[in-house]
Amino acid sequence: MLEYVQGKGKKNFIVDSSGRKLEANAEIEAVDGPVFLTFGAGDKVDFFIPVTIKPRLGWYIFDTRKYKEGDEYKREVHLGNKVVEIITQ
Repeated sequence: MLEYVQGKGKKNFIVDSSGRKLEANAEIEAVDGPVFLTFGAGDKVDFFIPVTIKPRLGWYIFDTRKYKEGDEYKREVHLGNKVVEIITQ
């Protein structure tokens, strides 16, 4: 999956279950339902996985940031490992 996140020409978006792009953590936290990270190139989605900003068994942790470089907006996405265990203290 790493080549889909970091590969040249690849596009990744965070979307809700209806495919609406989510741009900020506040939008993600307001979603009442699953959130997905899409993997693809151009306007084509090859596949998607459920992701979360809070640990959830079986899902992948991610963080993202949107920033401006010159006149262009850019986005960084870091995909973590699949959550297999949650330990609380």
